[in-house]
Amino acid sequence: MINATDMIPNQPYQIESIQDSPFLVNFLEIGIFVGKRIKLLHKAPFSGPLAFEVEGNQVFMRKNEAKMIQVVPENEFLEVKL
Repeated sequence: MINATDMIPNQPYQIESIQDSPFLVNFLEIGIFVGKRIKLLHKAPFSGPLAFEVEGNQVFMRKNEAKMIQVVPENEFLEVKL
């Protein structure tokens, strides 16, 4: 399991967990919760924001927010659930 900042761009992942924080409500409001498919689209230079695709929607967040999201590669997520 890795956090969302360490994802390989354009590779599908599944959200495994989200750390409890004040941002948790914000994540839920924009559709980021456990089990959702997520893909890193772009990392801005100089520790800038990151762009993700979550279930077909583009979502942008700061690096410190993305570190709270734990993900696993999609194929590993499916193997564990089977």
